[in-house]
Amino acid sequence: MNGDQRSASGAKPDAHDDETRHRVSRLLAQIWPNSTVATFERVEKGISSLTYVLVVETDHGPVRLFAKCAPSGRRPTKNMDVMRQAQVLSYLRDIPEVPAPTVIVQDPGEPPGRPPLFVMSEIAGDAGDPWWASDPVMPDRQVADRAVEMMRVLGTLHRVTAARLPAGESPLSLVDEVNRWRAVFAALDDQTLAGEADALYSRLLAAVPAPTSACLTHGDYRFGNIVFQEAAVSGVIDWELWAASDARFDVANVLLYSGPESALCLRESTSHPSPDLLLEEYQRTAATVVRDLDWFMDALRYKSAAALGLLVRNSRRRGRYDPLMDQVAERIPPLLGV
Repeated sequence: MNGDQRSASGAKPDAHDDETRHRVSRLLAQIWPNSTVATFERVEKGISSLTYVLVVETDHGPVRLFAKCAPSGRRPTKNMDVMRQAQVLSYLRDIPEVPAPTVIVQDPGEPPGRPPLFVMSEIAGDAGDPWWASDPVMPDRQVADRAVEMMRVLGTLHRVTAARLPAGESPLSLVDEVNRWRAVFAALDDQTLAGEADALYSRLLAAVPAPTSACLTHGDYRFGNIVFQEAAVSGVIDWELWAASDARFDVANVLLYSGPESALCLRESTSHPSPDLLLEEYQRTAATVVRDLDWFMDALRYKSAAALGLLVRNSRRRGRYDPLMDQVAERIPPLLGV
């Protein structure tokens, strides 16, 4: 399995899917002249870009890969900028302590009509989320072991990249980070989903802590975006929200998502590792002390509420009723303190 770890949707390919397949075939033929794309299917999940799983027949046997393509007809900005995702994966190639997919081929296209895309390697393992309703249930011990390993890799990511950020990246301020998510609330079709967002936003801006040196942050570091083999991390995936920013955003994301009171837990579970243990592992590996964590936990509640609102909005726009989205919508008010 691959870390993008999503099953094929089984939906009938549309014209965009067919064109993307032809483009990917031509790109892969440049490195594997006799290759053939045997299967090419869109996967189930994905909010900002289109993800495909493909099997390529080569002279050396079949190879399973994943492709990401920006939506057609739109400018590939923000988290739709798949070339920016390819950039960070190429950067991570020189940091073996943080495993990630390898970019095989890429094409900037000519957006918006011909959107950018890239093809990446498969990562062996599974990216199950113990608190997502549709994912397999994990034993408590496995959840705990994996959570500690996640924090070790996160500490390594932040420690190593603080000395050398990706080229051309200007660090975001703490206020910039919060404002990224305020824009998401403004873009929701149903403003009742925003609830008490403005009140939490005001509290955050009234008590902004002192910043730390920027490092490479993932932006959505949690179960579901980490691939494991047993308890070892074999890959970190879904880098759509990466930034040069404050490491504490990633730390708070893990702690918020993993806690027993998490509004992001969509399944009844006893598998909640100790936040103190996770924080201790992170601080040991990152060689730092995390300060002002309460502010960052509130910031992540704000961000998570916005992200869930976006999930609900996009699901409703597709016009197909998904009962899971009702459950997701119910999680938004608790995140905002209602």
